[in-house]
Amino acid sequence: MILFLLSAFGGTTMWDSKVPLIDLSMKSLPVFGIVSGAIYSCWNYFRVILGGGVGKNGSTIAVSCFRM
Repeated sequence: MILFLLSAFGGTTMWDSKVPLIDLSMKSLPVFGIVSGAIYSCWNYFRVILGGGVGKNGSTIAVSCFRM
């Protein structure tokens, strides 16, 4: 939604301009955000899977199912 609003107010030529501090085009920033979000999400999933699948307080779904 933010990308659509930026395009509505800045126009399509806004995406061809460069960010002054890092000298990248504006159209590469959404791609960088999507890739960073995917890496962060995968990192969290693998952390939970490799950590045994336990929650923050040490509980698991499997433990609660076997207590019935």
